[in-house]
Amino acid sequence: MREIQAWRPRFMAHFLKKTGADGMEERYYLLSLEALLEGEPGLVEEAFEKVDPHRQEKAAGMRCGAARAACLGAGLLLQLAAREALEGKTEKILRPCRLLGDGLAEYDPARVIACLGKPIPLGMEYGKHGKPYLAGRPFYFNLSHSGSYVCCGVAGEEIGVDIQRMEKVSGERLDRIAGRFFCRREQEALSACPGEEERRELFYRLWTRKEAYGKLTGEGILAVSGSDVTEKGMEGLRWRFWDCLKGYRMAACTWEGKCDGAQSPC
Repeated sequence: MREIQAWRPRFMAHFLKKTGADGMEERYYLLSLEALLEGEPGLVEEAFEKVDPHRQEKAAGMRCGAARAACLGAGLLLQLAAREALEGKTEKILRPCRLLGDGLAEYDPARVIACLGKPIPLGMEYGKHGKPYLAGRPFYFNLSHSGSYVCCGVAGEEIGVDIQRMEKVSGERLDRIAGRFFCRREQEALSACPGEEERRELFYRLWTRKEAYGKLTGEGILAVSGSDVTEKGMEGLRWRFWDCLKGYRMAACTWEGKCDGAQSPC
């Protein structure tokens, strides 16, 4: 197992400095899937026992090992997040491996498994667009997976999160994707980048924002493709961005105040 970095209490302020409309702290969890992907002896079986029955059934039906690892990792994070949210404590019940700033904490699967007891029942309900909710629970959640990481956001209001591994994308393919999903202002911002690497960097920043916003509304990226997520177009939303994880970009958003409408198209 890879070495776990030391706990650094001087960063504790990063955890709880953001709150939602009802005063509940927004919390963001990141889990490395490396140990689950590598098939560390007994770890997958232990993870299976710590997630709720719905996710156990879902994971059991997956033939792809990577998909199963992501499913179980998401289930572990959701169990950890639910326990902290239901206990209502300001401190975390498990010290993370790393603090990545602005409320994001990274965890190791083995340590999460060790701290969890019997799985909390998490009855799922679904909104009109298919967005999942936890029945009878006083908080909202959202999950995302890419590469060897899965992330989870929890808040007292609607929330959307997205993580993306930054793949090598040709300029032609990038333009094709941007032409389908990005609004005019976003495409202009990409065209103004001085080089290919800068364009790729901006592309993933915009893509994670777009995905997070689509997950916030529950409508998905196609429905919000006309919305502007550049700096000039993000009014009415409260955002978090992370670029401290090498090779990945991550974004999260909630409604600003009581706003519950959609952004205007570009």
